[in-house]
Amino acid sequence: MPQPIATQPPADPRAPTSRRSVWPVIVAALALSLPLHLLLALWLASVRVERPERVQQAVLVETVAPTPGEDAGDGPPPAAPVPMPAMPMEAPANPAIDPAAMSAATDTDAFAASNPQGAFDVAAAAPALAPGPAVVAASGTGGGGMAATTFFGARASGKRFAFIVDKSGSMQAQDKMKQAVTELMRSVRALPDFAQFRVCFFDTSNTLFPDRGFRKARAADIDQFGAWIGGVRPYGGTTPMHAFEQVMTDATPPDAIFFMTDGLIPAEDPAAIIKLVTVRGGVIPVHCVAFGDPEAARQLQLIAEATGGQYRFVPLEGGR
Repeated sequence: MPQPIATQPPADPRAPTSRRSVWPVIVAALALSLPLHLLLALWLASVRVERPERVQQAVLVETVAPTPGEDAGDGPPPAAPVPMPAMPMEAPANPAIDPAAMSAATDTDAFAASNPQGAFDVAAAAPALAPGPAVVAASGTGGGGMAATTFFGARASGKRFAFIVDKSGSMQAQDKMKQAVTELMRSVRALPDFAQFRVCFFDTSNTLFPDRGFRKARAADIDQFGAWIGGVRPYGGTTPMHAFEQVMTDATPPDAIFFMTDGLIPAEDPAAIIKLVTVRGGVIPVHCVAFGDPEAARQLQLIAEATGGQYRFVPLEGGR
């Protein structure tokens, strides 16, 4: 009779696993994971990570030149000033100055010998020149900014312009009066309409447009001025001082003065004119034009230099 096969009862899942059966699993897991972790570490070490570049914040540095008398220290020298382009000047309608005539005009001995009223007293004008005041800046009211115009090549800027023009008897010769009127009309017409002007013809008296104050450079006012100037005739002697007094008696002085004469003025006038145009805050520039007579050069040059104005010599057509 066959023998029954002995069978073992099924294992109880709740029974604890033998420690001997767990260790082979742990060893196998470590054998697999260690090479993988080693390979991963080597790969990460070979990877190059690009970090964003750090941007340094810009710093604005202002270079300030040291004030006079202040020690600049060991710092860097101040930046060199940037040269400004020269302002183009309108060329005068007349030929260039004659060097020979100017040489004769600026020679003190020659000037003294040719001046029937006596040599110009430079020492008398010295007190007015010593302070060296600054030129008065335009301070007129109203919009439009600064205006500019030229008169026989001398250039002025501002808002209010005064023209003091010789109309003495000698202006009848060689069409001098006609040339002066033509240039004066051109100069006034070149002004923008917000600018203001006043004209004073002088001999031994004054002929003014307008009688008081200034006129704006508008078309209607300029047309009225053109009609008025047609009645001006040369007469009398060359005494400009009272013309300057008339212009400077206004409540608001001009920003610039054009002064033209065709001959010598009294010897005391340059110093008196310089003193008269010296106002609170500075000096009104007087731009001087010697019209055809180089003997007046020394007087007019002194006035222009002392007031910050320009000097021009205008030879007559055909020479003199």
